[in-house]
Amino acid sequence: MRSVVVVLAWCLAVLGLATPAAAAGTWSGSVSLVADASELGPAEPSTYVRATVSPATYPSATNPYVIIYDSTTGALVESCLMSSTACSTKVSVDVDATRSFSAYVTMNSVPNPGPPSGAVVLASSSTAVHRSGWTGSLTLVADEPTLQADKGSTYVRAIVNPSAATNPHPYVTIGDAQSGQLVKSCLMSSIPCSEKVSVGIDQSRSLVAYVTDTCCSGGRPTSGIRASAGVAVKRSGWHGSVSLAASVSTFGSAGGKSLITATIAPDVNETGLITSIYNAETHTRVANCSQSLVTCSYSANIGAGAYKSFIAFVAKDAPSDALPSVDIRASSGRVVVTSIQIDAVEASPLVISLATLLVQKYGDSACLTLGAWIPSHRAMSSVPDVTLVCNAKGIVAAIRMIATLDDVARALQSLIDTIQDDVAPIEDFDPDCYHVSDEGICLDEGTPDLDYDPEPGADGGIDLPGNCIKDPVYNQNLLDSLPTQKHHLATDKSPQTWTPYFEEIIEDYPGLTLNQDWNLLSMPHRGRHPNAYHQWVLENMELAQEVAGDDADEFLRLFAKWVREPIENNPLAIRGAWWRC
Repeated sequence: MRSVVVVLAWCLAVLGLATPAAAAGTWSGSVSLVADASELGPAEPSTYVRATVSPATYPSATNPYVIIYDSTTGALVESCLMSSTACSTKVSVDVDATRSFSAYVTMNSVPNPGPPSGAVVLASSSTAVHRSGWTGSLTLVADEPTLQADKGSTYVRAIVNPSAATNPHPYVTIGDAQSGQLVKSCLMSSIPCSEKVSVGIDQSRSLVAYVTDTCCSGGRPTSGIRASAGVAVKRSGWHGSVSLAASVSTFGSAGGKSLITATIAPDVNETGLITSIYNAETHTRVANCSQSLVTCSYSANIGAGAYKSFIAFVAKDAPSDALPSVDIRASSGRVVVTSIQIDAVEASPLVISLATLLVQKYGDSACLTLGAWIPSHRAMSSVPDVTLVCNAKGIVAAIRMIATLDDVARALQSLIDTIQDDVAPIEDFDPDCYHVSDEGICLDEGTPDLDYDPEPGADGGIDLPGNCIKDPVYNQNLLDSLPTQKHHLATDKSPQTWTPYFEEIIEDYPGLTLNQDWNLLSMPHRGRHPNAYHQWVLENMELAQEVAGDDADEFLRLFAKWVREPIENNPLAIRGAWWRC
């Protein structure tokens, strides 16, 4: 047993691990521990720590240890015999963390974990190394923050500054701010980080970017966020128009083929919208148009004595046997193509059937409703002319009147639109404005043209022009529909425009007024009269005043000859259609 102890002591002596009692006082000095860099940047993961012993000499019989430990965990980092003269090691530090290290000089102990303590410690020193996290700026930009309706996507780009990579690498992520869905993730070492994102029509999308320590859960990061930035991308809606036209609207009695063309402005490419053409009555789709085209067509075959109506839509859907209903962005007016001849309108079973539908929908207000539709769509047609004939002779007779002024197809379109749409009827057969343009301007409004100086006719007066309406059926229907009333040839019902001019002329003839028999004529009559008629009366009165001088009898004779007799022989001259050639 004794021999074993002797041998063990000899081994410890050889290894320099003498017992504390034996080692104490054999070396006396100091140790210092320093780091090459006590502050590391986010891209600097490591540095060297160096232990320096003073004095670096030691008794020949001893060889102390220099040991470096992690002060927090006690883990052994490095150990050196003092005979090696220098003890250093490379240490790594996590982002946003600090590590402290301690160095010791001991004679006979290298514990792991440490640090050593008690009598074995001959000297000690400590130092700390800190590594900062990534600190910088992050911006998220869109190549096109506002997209037009025909462009559905753009790139978003995350820009970081500084962009130096760290270890562990920070991540750059781009996500959808509403859903939290991850759109793109990148290591900072691989920036720029960009991705193409799509946006629905008439919608906006918010994106958000992050710089984070970890990646990627598939949703918004909740920890380790270094920076964030957002951007919104908006896509405008398609707010264009679609129009529909027919190459031929009214055929001869045998019918024919008409090209029905829809024109879209702008095109609906990449909008998800569909342009389609339908038979307006059967609701059957007849054409489905390519998104990239601005026009598309359908060849319609019209048989004898028939008509067809069409309508175009821009919408999200285009069912084959029903009109679109999903997100309708535009629709055209109806276009009617027909082979019904004007002389056959009143006997056409199809027209009669349409007239019956109008009565079924509007009842006693059917004629007033048809009259309400006309001002916005048929500037050539006088509201009272149509409504009066409609009320006196029926809807079919009124449709023939419109066909005379325009054509049969447009007349049928008037009827079909009034049936299909919800139209509020006018209040009575004598509206505030008789003739309204397509732009909503009242064509009744006007003042005398004082520079107008027509040439007198053969009898010395200004001749009454011929009737612009040559159709005898039209004229007779209108005459038959007008009640017999007292008509003021020179109006007394236009105090702001015409009446003052007429009264100024007769002031030269004491005793004359506009309400006397010389100015009154019992005739087929209703309501207001066109400006052209008033101008004709004014010119003749001025001419009669010039010729008659102070002679009132002569003035009245000329007025009767130049104004009263022509109107008595041509009562429709007080109606607007007479003058609109």
